[in-house]
Amino acid sequence: MIRDFKMRVIQDDLEVMVMYCGEPTIDCCIESIDRQTLQPSRITVIEDVSPISKAINTRHENMQKPFSIKVDADCILYKDCFKVLYHKMIEKGDYYYATSVMTIDPFVGIEGGIQLERSSCLKNLVVPDIIGVDRFIRNEMESKGYKFYEINKPFAEHWSDWSWEQVFKKSMRIGQKHLYYKAKRHNWVRRFAKKWLGDKNGTAFLAILGYCYGLLTLDDKEKGIDFASEEIEIVKGLLKNGIIPEPDELLTLKKEGAWRKR
Repeated sequence: MIRDFKMRVIQDDLEVMVMYCGEPTIDCCIESIDRQTLQPSRITVIEDVSPISKAINTRHENMQKPFSIKVDADCILYKDCFKVLYHKMIEKGDYYYATSVMTIDPFVGIEGGIQLERSSCLKNLVVPDIIGVDRFIRNEMESKGYKFYEINKPFAEHWSDWSWEQVFKKSMRIGQKHLYYKAKRHNWVRRFAKKWLGDKNGTAFLAILGYCYGLLTLDDKEKGIDFASEEIEIVKGLLKNGIIPEPDELLTLKKEGAWRKR
C-alpha cells in the first residue's frame, strides 16, 4: 500500500473494470474513480463488448488483482465507494465472493449497483448467453458455498438516459428475468404500479407495460426490444397523441367487475 501526491491510499490488490458501451457519461465516471479515497492499482475499460454475457466473460478473463470492482460507465461514484466495498470484503472474510453498494437512480430510485468481487472465485467462471447474468453468477457462487453481502446504502448515482424506449426495454428484461428464475417478489412492478396509480405517471405506465411483455417471453435468452415491434408502434402512437390510460378509469372498471374473467 502506498499514497499518491493527493494523499489517497493506493491499494495494490485492488483493480477496477469499467463496462463501457458508448455511454456519454464515461468521462464523468472515470473522474469519479480518480476521486476515490481508496485508489485501485489498475483500471481497465472493457469497451463495446456484447451481449452482456460476453462482456462479463471478458472481464473475468482479464482479472489480474485479488479484488476487482465492476463499474458501469453510466455510474458516478461517491468518493468513499471503493473504500467501503474493500473494507467490508476484508471484514467479511474468505467465504464471501462479493460485496455490493446501492446506487440512486432518478427513475428507479435506490437499486443494486457497484460490486467488488473476489477474483479467485470468478476468474475461471464462464457465463452462458442467458437472461439475468447477475442472478446466474450468484446462484453459481452460492452453490459452491460462497456468500454475497449487500450494503443497503447508496454510494453512487446512476446517470442513465431514461427515454421511453429505455424504460420499456429495462422493464421488459426484468420481467424476463423474473419469469425465468421464478421470482416470487415482483418489487419492480409493484413500485411502478403504485407510482402510476398515485401520480398518474406515464413513464411508470410504460415500465409496467414493458414488465408484462417480459413475463410473456418464454425464453432463457435476453430478447431485444424489437421482439414486440408491432406493440411498440402502438405505444409510440399513444405517446405521440398524449394518450395514457388514466388509473382512475381502470380502477372504476375493476370495481364494476369488468376485469373478471369469464
